[in-house]
Amino acid sequence: MIKKDTTHTTSTASEKKPVDLLPTQPSRPAPVKVNPLVLTIIAVFALMATIGLTSGITAWLVRADLQNTQQIAISDQPVSQGVAVVEKVADSVVSITTETAQYDWFGRQAISSGAGSGVIISEDGYILTNNHVIDGADSVYVTTTDDKEYEANVVATEPDADLALLKVANVTSLRAAELGDANDLQVGQDVYAIGNALGQYPNSVTKGIISGLGRPITAVSSGLRGNLQEFEDLIQTDAAINSGNSGGPLVNADGKVIGINTAVAGQAQNIGFSVPINRAQDLIQRAES
Repeated sequence: MIKKDTTHTTSTASEKKPVDLLPTQPSRPAPVKVNPLVLTIIAVFALMATIGLTSGITAWLVRADLQNTQQIAISDQPVSQGVAVVEKVADSVVSITTETAQYDWFGRQAISSGAGSGVIISEDGYILTNNHVIDGADSVYVTTTDDKEYEANVVATEPDADLALLKVANVTSLRAAELGDANDLQVGQDVYAIGNALGQYPNSVTKGIISGLGRPITAVSSGLRGNLQEFEDLIQTDAAINSGNSGGPLVNADGKVIGINTAVAGQAQNIGFSVPINRAQDLIQRAES
């Protein structure tokens, strides 16, 4: 949780509404209930309509051009940009879970858990994430795309940028992401957000564009205290960012990490914010040294 003394802040009519730091302990959404009978009726009706209206035409096309239809193969279809991006970076994205011991008024202990995301920046186990994902946690665990779980140590943090560097011990062959340059970004270019959406959908991918650059925000944490913190020079994107995506990468069309997803505007739609990867240079250099 981000901590900041708010006792000296004042409000004015023109003050911007704070945006929300992505919660790290999302609630599970209720399953959508669909009557199977409805689906059956729709499917049968659609099938009947297709047979009744187009069977003659379809049969004629198949008879007249059977050779050509057999030559069409899925492999002939071009691979989309998004597929290429995901193939390049997906194995470098990890899911993060945290455990924190808490005590009630009677001294009874309870363990609270949180969920977030991170991105591997070195083969020997250095991982970037948000500071608010691991802040105050007693234990931090990362899970890779091959379902291997590791305990991670917090090596360094930069609360002012909401960044943290984790280290997994005794690994040498993790898939490190390629880092880009946020100084080269342009409004309107395609980007992809990847992360552990809602804490239960690892490596969820959403696509959007860069909506703005150099954005200042006031972020509020999702905890009971709702602490406020100011951030400057963030990337704004309309790629869907959900709770659990905190700490996951924002990636450009070349599959290079250009930001770390950190906050969303709760009172709006499709307004998310990422910390430019250049802000993490001190942490990255520490991992490389």
